[in-house]
Amino acid sequence: MTPAKYILLLLLATFFAVLGVAQRAHGVHLGYRAARLGAQRNLLAENNRELLCEISALSDPARIAGEIGRLNIALLDPVALTKSAISGGPSGHQRGARRN
Repeated sequence: MTPAKYILLLLLATFFAVLGVAQRAHGVHLGYRAARLGAQRNLLAENNRELLCEISALSDPARIAGEIGRLNIALLDPVALTKSAISGGPSGHQRGARRN
């Protein structure tokens, strides 16, 4: 074989070796990224569970009734409240009327 063929063979082997190393480095990078995204997904899932528990606790009828009793708030009939709002309400203002 001539020296030109050896040089060409050496360059070709070097090219494939560099290509293999680059692919391996890219695979490692993707692995780290997948691990970070998995950790982020787990954190978001935990936050979602906490928020669902908080929604459940805040919408509990017994808790709401307890807060109403503690704050001494009177419950109004929704129908009567709607009718009073349409007819002008307790303040005498019509709905959509301008205040001066």
